[in-house]
Amino acid sequence: MEWLTGWLKSIILVILLATFVELLLPNQSMQRYVKTVMSLFLLLTLLQPVLSLFEKYGGVEQLAGGCAVPKRKRRSCADDGVHAGDPAAGGSAEEDAANPS
Repeated sequence: MEWLTGWLKSIILVILLATFVELLLPNQSMQRYVKTVMSLFLLLTLLQPVLSLFEKYGGVEQLAGGCAVPKRKRRSCADDGVHAGDPAAGGSAEEDAANPS
């Protein structure tokens, strides 16, 4: 419950800061830029609990409980020492087309 009160305090603080900075602006030309930056700060503050979950659990795969589809293993040129499409190194574009990885 303490995290909720801290989160709400930070949201209120960002809103008050944005209002104060907006009042200090002398002209209207800079106002839209400041509003954009302050809205980004507010967005980051609102997303802080979600971002802390990613930090705590390491990523989407672990949050989903391992249900995410694993990535395909790609064959790299360093595996066999042959550069794809380089005839001097023993590879050719035809071989690459015939053997997709």
